[in-house]
Amino acid sequence: MRRSLVVVAALALTLTGVALLAPSVAQACSCMRTKDAVTAARDSTVVFEGKLTAIASPPLASPHDLPMKIFTFERARTFKGTVDQQVRVHTTDNSAACGRDFGKVGDTWLIYARADDKGELHDNLCSRTMAIADATADIAELEANKATLDQPNPQPERPEPEVEPADPEPAPIQPVDNGQPEPAEPNQAGKTGCSIGEPSADPISALALLGLLALPWSRSRRRRLAS
Repeated sequence: MRRSLVVVAALALTLTGVALLAPSVAQACSCMRTKDAVTAARDSTVVFEGKLTAIASPPLASPHDLPMKIFTFERARTFKGTVDQQVRVHTTDNSAACGRDFGKVGDTWLIYARADDKGELHDNLCSRTMAIADATADIAELEANKATLDQPNPQPERPEPEVEPADPEPAPIQPVDNGQPEPAEPNQAGKTGCSIGEPSADPISALALLGLLALPWSRSRRRRLAS
């Protein structure tokens, strides 16, 4: 029994190691199709109907490049852009990398393709390309809006940021009348205290001053009378 458990554990570890060392499987292509024909056409360089005439697999320029396929179509009619009578469309030779399979020679497609920096047309599973048998509604929509297909799609409007109202300014503080006189302002010399006004007459001080002035006169008069 113990030996069987050891064998099972060793087998589990071996399988785990093989799984870790094995290359990971590529995820399937995942993308969202454009909801209408006009929007898809405005996002595309060319839109045309064509019949598949040839399929080629070009050699890889580098071992790290994805394998590609080139599908050649005989153009039947064009809805947007300018294309030759023979149109070549590039796509990856791998559906997991969103490569599209256009089927066999003789099949007819409505193709939404984009041009790269070299001017080569590319298509993939994320475009609105479809077999012509399924394209009746798209063709009618493209024909009705053919004059506007070169216009860019409108950008969604961004909502204006909400501006919070500013806090109201506090009301000025009113002085409280408590019956006390207000303090006088400082004088020009910058000293605090009461303001300097006209000197007031003090009757007691005035009488004392007159007495001092009259004292010598009174003494002088007494001397004259005594003599």
